[in-house]
Amino acid sequence: MKRFYLFLGLVAIGFAATAQFQNINSQLSIPDPMANMASRMWGTNADSSTTYDWNITKWDAKLRKVYTYDALNRVSTMMEYDANTGAFEHKYTYTYNSKDQEIEILMEANFGGNLQPFNRFRTNYDGRGHRTSYKKESFVNSQWVVDEGDSMVYIYDGQDHVTELFINQLSGANVIPVQKLVWSDFGTDDYPQTLVVQSYSGGFNNYVKLENISWKGGFDLIDFNPSAYLGSLWQNNDWMVISYDTSEVKDGKIQTSYLFNVNGSQLDSSSRTEFLYDKTGRQMQALTYLYQSNTWTAYTGDRDSIAYGSYDEIQKRTISYYSQADKAWIPGAEERFYYNALSVERNPIEVLKLYPNPAHDFVQFSVPETDYTVEVFDLQGKSRMKQENMSYIKTGLLEEGIYILHIQSGMKTYTARLSVVH
Repeated sequence: MKRFYLFLGLVAIGFAATAQFQNINSQLSIPDPMANMASRMWGTNADSSTTYDWNITKWDAKLRKVYTYDALNRVSTMMEYDANTGAFEHKYTYTYNSKDQEIEILMEANFGGNLQPFNRFRTNYDGRGHRTSYKKESFVNSQWVVDEGDSMVYIYDGQDHVTELFINQLSGANVIPVQKLVWSDFGTDDYPQTLVVQSYSGGFNNYVKLENISWKGGFDLIDFNPSAYLGSLWQNNDWMVISYDTSEVKDGKIQTSYLFNVNGSQLDSSSRTEFLYDKTGRQMQALTYLYQSNTWTAYTGDRDSIAYGSYDEIQKRTISYYSQADKAWIPGAEERFYYNALSVERNPIEVLKLYPNPAHDFVQFSVPETDYTVEVFDLQGKSRMKQENMSYIKTGLLEEGIYILHIQSGMKTYTARLSVVH
């Protein structure tokens, strides 16, 4: 699925004839707070990954990432190393709230053997679990400052619909508004059917509108992936239709997506993206074509291929570019993921039965192993109790709340959600 800012970037194809849109598009290309965390999406629970660049005839290793996970199988740290020299470069530390939502990623850089704060990505949520703001900051002159204007504020209505998204940028020492995205026309499925993008110039002014949006694959603000929309540009105090996007959907998955330009009263084909899935529904490839000279031609720079292993884990992701001169696909970049014997894919977690649950003074359980470690974690991943080879724990020592009971016996892992009441 494509992020909403990437999606709006695609709209630029339909608006490329106007210099005004080319300017606004640079503002719409919002940096992804997870752009440096591709492994978390593409290689979930990988122990490590290595990124390569294609150098004419061979792959050159560039960056190695090493991951650690907490008892809830969430990333706790990621370490980055130079793939050639092995030099340690960066450390990322992840923090979650009690609702299991990621609220901060702290990036530290290695300077002469000392870790120093460099960047942090912070997301706030309200009591209902809604994302209310996001901010990227850099550590400058011993203090955190907004970096490159990566600041967003989300507004919700009484029905939990996100209705406005404000995008801010850093200008000198001030954070100023740049864009506002306004969602409306929520249907019976609670999905918005209209999006108006407004630019800021002494006030918010209409600029781009997407309407008649349909969501056969489901609506998500971040993974913005509609199956159809009509795009208009605000000109002379009116909306002028200039683009149309539609997709072929099967079993809830987009098979082919078409983006068209409107040239006067003519609808001209612009680009086509094909998605390939295997029999289990895993995405194997996304391939984009451009419509030129009355035919579909491979569009330079867009083939995204994914390879899986025998444990359903992603082994590698390859980005290729089509060379019109060579009439062939040329590799561009590749990330390969590695899983050791303790990774989740090779070490399935079994659900443990607890009695009683909710528990007051104690809770019992049974596992076939005789040598194991029992550990209780709170929802923030902090260890609250640990013991060896016991078939019960005294929950009276714990505060009321929800915990994760985790049992490790060699290569076998058991886990259960524990509720404690007093």
